[in-house]
Amino acid sequence: MSTLNFRISAAARSQVPKALLDRLAAAEQAAKRTTPKLIFGLWNHNTHLLQRHNVGALVLDHIARASGVPFKRPTARASFEVAKIPPAGVAMALASARKLLEIGSLGTPQRPGVNLESAASSSSSSMGRSQSIFSLPTGSISPGEVILVRNVSFMNTCGPSFRNAMKIFNVSDRECVIVQDDLDIAFSVLSVKQGSARGHNGIRSIVEATGMKDLLRLGIGIGRPPANARVADFVLRNFTPTEASTLMKQSIPQATITLLEEGFLWHQAADEELKAARKAVSEAVGRMRRERRKKATEAAEAAEAAAVALASTEQIAASGGTVPEGQDLAAEQESPNQLTGQITPPSIAAGA
Repeated sequence: MSTLNFRISAAARSQVPKALLDRLAAAEQAAKRTTPKLIFGLWNHNTHLLQRHNVGALVLDHIARASGVPFKRPTARASFEVAKIPPAGVAMALASARKLLEIGSLGTPQRPGVNLESAASSSSSSMGRSQSIFSLPTGSISPGEVILVRNVSFMNTCGPSFRNAMKIFNVSDRECVIVQDDLDIAFSVLSVKQGSARGHNGIRSIVEATGMKDLLRLGIGIGRPPANARVADFVLRNFTPTEASTLMKQSIPQATITLLEEGFLWHQAADEELKAARKAVSEAVGRMRRERRKKATEAAEAAEAAAVALASTEQIAASGGTVPEGQDLAAEQESPNQLTGQITPPSIAAGA
């Protein structure tokens, strides 16, 4: 039974031990992919969006522009800015991302996507800066709506921004994803992360502010610094035009689809546990089937042996011999006269 296209009939399920079924149910629940309600993009506020360290905010800028929704600060003193993307805007952003991946085009400045000129001027544009303040009641995320959040601070102190956004929108850690730059993977590659900040000061600030170490993160590879360059200097450099083009045509559209449609597993180990649980149930079903086949074979062999015994008895009786009541056929077969092909007359058998 394949664990990739896993199916189990009701009849088979009724025979599987309850402990295995409970394990499978828990694994299936844990392995459900979900899209986040709140997406937090890391950056150094009011710096160039094409700076390597700002690629997390660049992804959110793309989604906001493709949706036609500007970033705004929820309150005058808010430490973050927000773009509330309605379901129709989510659909627009996904359509833009698919188009960019399909035709390899950067699209128009506003819709679809972000082009190099708009991204290059974002540090002073309406998208790069927060817009007019609007009223935002606590927990006001509508069904199908996605909240994009960017810190209004430096990267190293973004933790309180993330914590306050979680509180205002009343979301749990499992409903959030952080988009970050990543030095540990190849340029333009996407990677889902959890756990250690691995030297990223923005992630470290969030962990310190929230106490949450298992927050999901979508990392985007920004390349490694040259041998003679400091990491701190490298992450503050802008992407080259060629690198920026690759991001806009490939990485950012794919990140958009991952964030808004494909979703995430809360724990990546959940997928392995699901495979293991399905394998255990498959093996249990296989054992039951083998046992049923074995019993059916044994029953068939027993029936065949009984038929042979009956036929032998009838043959002996038809030849004028008798099989004393209760005598085992095997004993009859082992008698000397039976072995020599002779039949003992009833008078001799009676001691005449």
